[in-house]
Amino acid sequence: MCAKSFRSKFAPGALIVAAAASCFAGTHPRLVYDAAQLAALRKNPQRVSEAAQAAAPYLSKTRTASWPDYSIPLPAAPMPARHPATNWPYWTALSAELRMELDALAYGCAMTGDRRLLDRARTMMLGIAQWERWTDIDSCSNGKDPCLDTYLITFGMSIAYDYLYPHLKAADRRAISNAIAEKGLRPIASRAGAEDSFVSSPQRWPNGCAMVSAALGLGALAVRGEHPEAGKHLDLAVRLSRRFLDEFGNADGGLVEGFYYGAASMEPLALFFSALKRETGADLFAHPYFRRAHEFPLYFTIPGKNWLAGFGDSGGPQGSQPLMIGIFRRMELSGGAQYYLRQALSAEYVDPLYLEAIQRWLFYALRFQNSYAVQPEISAAKPPTALAKEFKSIGWVALRSGWNPTDTLLAFRSGPSVGHSHLDQNSFIVAARGDVLASDPGYQRFDMHYPDGRDCELTRLEHVFTRGSLGHNVILVDGEGQKKADGALRGFFNSPNMAGATGEAANAYAGLRKFTRHVLHVRPLGLYMVLDQIRTDGRRRSIEWLLQTQPKGRFEIEGDGAIRAIVGESAMTATTLLPTGSAWRLKRHGREEKFGRTAAVSVDASEATFLTVLETHSAAERTRVRMSAWPAGGGNILLQVGREQILIHPADLSQSRIVTGEKFRPARIMIDRQIELLGGFDSDPKDVNGWRPLRITTPAQWQRRRNEIRQRVIDVMGKFPSRAVPLDARTLSEEDTPGYTRRKVSYLSADGDRIPAWLLIPKRGTKPWPAVLALHQTEAIGKDSAVGIGGAPHVRYGHELAERGFVVLAPDSITAGERVYPGSKPYVTEVFDRAHPEWSALGKMCSDHQRGIDYLETLDFVNARRIGVIGHSLGAYNSFFLAAFDERIAAAVSSCGLSTFGMTAKSLAWARESWFVHLPRLKAYLRAGIVPFDMHEVMALVAPRPLFNYSARQDEIFPDIGAIEAAGAQVGSVYRLLGADGKLVFRVGEGPHDFPVPVREQTYRWLAEHLR
Repeated sequence: MCAKSFRSKFAPGALIVAAAASCFAGTHPRLVYDAAQLAALRKNPQRVSEAAQAAAPYLSKTRTASWPDYSIPLPAAPMPARHPATNWPYWTALSAELRMELDALAYGCAMTGDRRLLDRARTMMLGIAQWERWTDIDSCSNGKDPCLDTYLITFGMSIAYDYLYPHLKAADRRAISNAIAEKGLRPIASRAGAEDSFVSSPQRWPNGCAMVSAALGLGALAVRGEHPEAGKHLDLAVRLSRRFLDEFGNADGGLVEGFYYGAASMEPLALFFSALKRETGADLFAHPYFRRAHEFPLYFTIPGKNWLAGFGDSGGPQGSQPLMIGIFRRMELSGGAQYYLRQALSAEYVDPLYLEAIQRWLFYALRFQNSYAVQPEISAAKPPTALAKEFKSIGWVALRSGWNPTDTLLAFRSGPSVGHSHLDQNSFIVAARGDVLASDPGYQRFDMHYPDGRDCELTRLEHVFTRGSLGHNVILVDGEGQKKADGALRGFFNSPNMAGATGEAANAYAGLRKFTRHVLHVRPLGLYMVLDQIRTDGRRRSIEWLLQTQPKGRFEIEGDGAIRAIVGESAMTATTLLPTGSAWRLKRHGREEKFGRTAAVSVDASEATFLTVLETHSAAERTRVRMSAWPAGGGNILLQVGREQILIHPADLSQSRIVTGEKFRPARIMIDRQIELLGGFDSDPKDVNGWRPLRITTPAQWQRRRNEIRQRVIDVMGKFPSRAVPLDARTLSEEDTPGYTRRKVSYLSADGDRIPAWLLIPKRGTKPWPAVLALHQTEAIGKDSAVGIGGAPHVRYGHELAERGFVVLAPDSITAGERVYPGSKPYVTEVFDRAHPEWSALGKMCSDHQRGIDYLETLDFVNARRIGVIGHSLGAYNSFFLAAFDERIAAAVSSCGLSTFGMTAKSLAWARESWFVHLPRLKAYLRAGIVPFDMHEVMALVAPRPLFNYSARQDEIFPDIGAIEAAGAQVGSVYRLLGADGKLVFRVGEGPHDFPVPVREQTYRWLAEHLR
């Protein structure tokens, strides 16, 4: 099996290359460049000159220079001594220095033919080949694993060997290649199966695993055809690399260790993958990560500077220099990757060594971009159209105003922490006009004993500031920051006028029960907002809201809750509106000149809401306008900015909107004697939404009210019959589709009639699957519409969920599909109403849906604890009525099904004289001016289980959107009272009575989150 056959044999599940060692007859060089590429480069005088200049300094170098207190002689390079007394890795720095020197000398020789460079590199390589080992056993904690020195030396030796192979004597080749195999590859491979090793468990040390995997692969390619184990090592390198990609190469392009260490993982892998593809045809660039990899650095590129705004150990307060260039140069570039390269290579300044080896050892990047001229093939590349981007896998969000030099970027983080993360959950960075205005301290100062005798107390303080919360745009509680890196991104949205995200980081602090931070970009006004909702453990605590700017910047306190951060010609005004009367102060930490400056506002409370508006502008401008904010009911906040009003909707940030010109007042009261849920409807002008203040303040009070509401609903709907009748389930037919198996089934209702249904059994995922009841809308074909057999395309949610790995049961409701009464028409309940005067059609539907749950519980391939329900219109209110009365429903989705009896002129539509009569008993109450219960009260019965409601602002069926929003706020109050506000999504969107694709996709992801 030779190179040609590798292409046809390669598949995602396996790569078989071991047999290639016996038949391989390749030539050198073959790692960074092949012979043809190198020959082409030699024809370019500028490239030859650059190679000579890069190598020349090493010809006269007599000792390593990484550390002033320890060095080894050159060029023979004897093995460094052990250093068990310190945890600073001498070997790592020395190995990085030797790797860079070998690389420069070997490449310079290959380009120029200068014999002096060959002799110098040869002497160094033979010296390193004689070392006892290429790993300092004091560097890695278990004393067994390879370490970064193994990666660096193996990389450097392999690349130099590859370049110089044609010029080396046979004996030198044997000595060097044997050393690569025995001291580089074998130690890495020997730990690949060890349970206590990061080589086999990337979570232990992600970037370390990636780097040694790349070294194993590149070294195996270097000696392939010369050593019998090379093929086996290459197979192992591919498996380790693929495992790393599967665990850390996120499909959205995010890298969990951020830019420095995420790129430290991917850059060496990219070089290995490039050589692997050229030599075997195997393409690991086909992994899903690489399809979106460019979006991660692209979206966090600082406008006007083209550096990166990153969190964790990367760069400094001014940002990071462009990274990951080597990856994209080695891939077939998408338009977005080309645009990133164009931006990165035209950055204001990029240190040439930075592209080659960040901090002297992190990456091997492509050489010779020293001029950083925009390349012809990328000069016309254009940026993405979307200005906001969520990297959910790592909890990062970018909110951009555009891609021009004068635009603004707000970066936000709340998510998983691995390796080189900081205690910075819910932190943000703001950059504009080429400067970072709300900054991050960047690479941490580690709290350790340094070999150069640094002041230990100063080192500790620097560590607290750089890694700890004090140096980030977060909060302090009683003067203390986060204790653990524990946060989560709870929501993200991007609409034409607004974009935003929500993070939760209460678990990161001692003494907090809630730290929900919302960041919102209001594009038409050019404003960013940061809204924090904080609740302690019940104790009154000091809560400080921190704002950082970089060392070369300054703060100017303006009063009235405003402060300006000024960096060069750029500025940002931060206006804190809540708590009212907030006053900024400067917070000294003693390291302002090195890491940055800190300002704070604070409050002593057990609950607090902070609202800060951020506006970027030039330092010469004074753009402030009058601002104010006040509660708008239901937990909402109304923000006044000049003449504009913005409604901020924390329960579902995507429902926030500009309300200027709207009559933001409660809907007209249709019925006066409303049974109160938490306060009821009221026309008190003190409350904008028209709801009286929350009167239930404890879960116990809610439980009493809940029982009362439940009983009132049963009184009107009719008591559910017992389910003593056997199911007598039958399978009537079965057919195969590409995404699932579709069965026609039936079973008996609780009162004895037969319910036909479609059962969709997915082909993806693993058993037992979660299941969803898909309840159809008011459509004559009934269940068929829910599974895509005819009907409107926007209600095929059963079909779409089955293709996503859910078992779906789609039954006919009474009066629809195969359950239209003989001699009657679809959705006429007259026959049922005569037969069951003590009951209701809505009660009958709920009872029938409970039988659907009973049937799903009998199926061994269904996870009975993971059953949900989804519906649109008729199916929507069926969904939350069912969930309210059957706690086996683990999550419910309702689209365009919520209305109110008490705040609509169409209340009698629920108890009409003919056609579909939902609740016959309701008529007498409504005519007497009494609302015995309302629909949002039924919805509240679902709490605290997950519930997703979508309502449309131009819904012609349920047009009272003001009342619906107010009702949703009441439901949200119940969820908050029970500590489950994160389990309710109450979304209102523009459009008619519809279940649009973006909303459906959001509900599918939401169901997967709660049912899997």
